Order: sequence, then structure tokens, then C-alpha cells
Amino acid sequence: MILFGYFNKTRHGVTLDIGMSQYISNIAFAMGLSENRETVSTEAKARILAVWNTVLNFISGENFFRPLLDTDREEYIRVVKETLKFILVPAFTAEKDS
Repeated sequence: MILFGYFNKTRHGVTLDIGMSQYISNIAFAMGLSENRETVSTEAKARILAVWNTVLNFISGENFFRPLLDTDREEYIRVVKETLKFILVPAFTAEKDS
């Protein structure tokens, strides 16, 4: 769905909100993906972006996904929450190899 949106638009320069990088670093630090807010690895930032992309896809794609799931809005919300827990919680709570 995201790729479809990108490929259907004329390519323009990207406008980046510089503050967004700071928010991503703060989230990574809060999740224990970095020892401090100033030196957050590219991998940690990518993990935060993956989490938010997943959440935002379910939010913005509700009108597209709900008919595919053949469900009403309340059930969609319940299933999305459960799916996000299924995917995201283990990714950040599994024991790390030393």
C-alpha cells in the first residue's frame, strides 16, 4: 500500500522535520535500544521506524484492510492490537544473545 502511494506520485524532494530524528532517538533510548540519546545506532533508529510504520499502516489502511478481513471496526481494532502485540512485543522483549 505504501509503495503504491509512492509510485503513483511525482517524485519531489523530501522535506524532513529535523525534530523527528530527536524523537526517534528518544524512543530508542526509552526502549533500551541505546545507552544514551545522543549516539543511537542506525539499526536502533530503523527498528523504531519499523514499529511506527507498522502502527501507521494499520491506522491509515483501515478502510483498505477491514474489507479484506471481513470485519467491523471494533473487531478490526481488537485484531490489530493483538497482531501488533504478537509481532512487536517479542521483537523487543526476547532475550538478547551476549
